[in-house]
Amino acid sequence: MELFLSFAPSNSTREIFLKAAEEAEQYATGTVHRYETLHSTLVYLGEVDESKLPELRRIVGEVTGRHHALPVQGDKVVVSHDTSIYDAWGLLYLWKKTDAVEALFQDMVNTLTDAGYLNGYNRDYLLHSTLFMQYYPNEGCEDRVPATSPIEDCFDRVILYQVTVIDGHVAYYPLYEERLK
Repeated sequence: MELFLSFAPSNSTREIFLKAAEEAEQYATGTVHRYETLHSTLVYLGEVDESKLPELRRIVGEVTGRHHALPVQGDKVVVSHDTSIYDAWGLLYLWKKTDAVEALFQDMVNTLTDAGYLNGYNRDYLLHSTLFMQYYPNEGCEDRVPATSPIEDCFDRVILYQVTVIDGHVAYYPLYEERLK
């Protein structure tokens, strides 16, 4: 099963994201994230055998227990090329990366790598929320992105999602969540 870890934004942040995505639909085609699955990616795990879920849950609980909830500030909306397996453009909301966010990311990556989950995964971390996947601007709209007011939020839990493709569309299912200290 394909898995990733993420933060959950507050409901008020999700509302802002949906309004931005609705505006973007006026000048692009693609897939808007559903309200329930709007998230900020922490670590992509890739394919993980289902039998490893109990150990993975233990590791995530251990790491989240070492970190406090993370106050975050929004930065801006950008169009970015997704270099993952999906190889598509996306409309992303970028969050300002703080030392606390970076510390949690490095702790999670190091612990998961030591346990054999990431096989040396060690890229710079871009704290973002994907608003619109497979984002293809209409002719003449390549530079248009929705304006959003500054967002302040607090990420207080880490969620493990399973990725599934249904009828050619990516769907996310939360398997469990762990609260930050």
